[in-house]
Amino acid sequence: MLRMAGLDDPDKTRLSIALMVGSGFAALGYQIVWTEQSALWLGHESAAVLAVVTAFFGGLGVGALALGARIEKSARPARWYAGCELVIALWSLLLVFAMPPFSAWVLQSTGVAPGPFRQWSMAFCATFLVLLPATAAMGATLPAMQRIAARLEGEGQSIAALYAGNTFGAVVGVLAAAFWLVPGMGLTRTALLCAALNLSCAVTSLVVFPATAEITPAARDVDRRRGRGLNYGADSRTPEAVPGRGESSGCTGREMPSFFIFFSSRISTSTPSASRLLACSARVSG
Repeated sequence: MLRMAGLDDPDKTRLSIALMVGSGFAALGYQIVWTEQSALWLGHESAAVLAVVTAFFGGLGVGALALGARIEKSARPARWYAGCELVIALWSLLLVFAMPPFSAWVLQSTGVAPGPFRQWSMAFCATFLVLLPATAAMGATLPAMQRIAARLEGEGQSIAALYAGNTFGAVVGVLAAAFWLVPGMGLTRTALLCAALNLSCAVTSLVVFPATAEITPAARDVDRRRGRGLNYGADSRTPEAVPGRGESSGCTGREMPSFFIFFSSRISTSTPSASRLLACSARVSG
């Protein structure tokens, strides 16, 4: 850790991308685990997929909206990022033990023969609320890391690399969890592995990146331009609009490709042929 603290700015930039890969991997690993757990009290895996994905989209949006502006103005983005990763890990560990009694409570509150409106309202609202602390923290990780990266390279650092790394990690995470981790390790161990990954990201960010950093005029100017979605060229008096550059964390676009892979993986693993294929693969690898 002491050696990591002495990294230069290019190495720290690459490390920030690696942290976003790990964060994305853990997020979609949780999504697989929580879908399997929710299916037990929602009664069907298709309903669980819809409820969990809806909770993820909503939570990411709430986190970016509620915390994005505060992170943008903060001189301690590394602490924000570490705090978000810590919240994700701790809440996910809590859900490992709290999900069974919570599921029993939801089933009791829903009733034996509920109407369609009551049943689906309970399913979506309960799932959204129980996952909200973790999903909202996930929505704030990208804005926080963007602020860290902006300190390292100023105008030369683009959010595109962080965005791509986070999406790549999410894609790998959903495939690994659906086809290898959950079938081989089970839900609890998979959740513990993802929590350990979040904790590692939190500790690494605190060790490597400065906990406090004064916002220099140049960095403040860069952030102001990014927040308005403007690109100042050689002539700073002629701003040009840049599509896709703004205060949004990109949570919807980040989640969309992973959502399709996630949904496809759940469909494929639910079919008998896919199950037999996975079983054969396990025998060959064993």
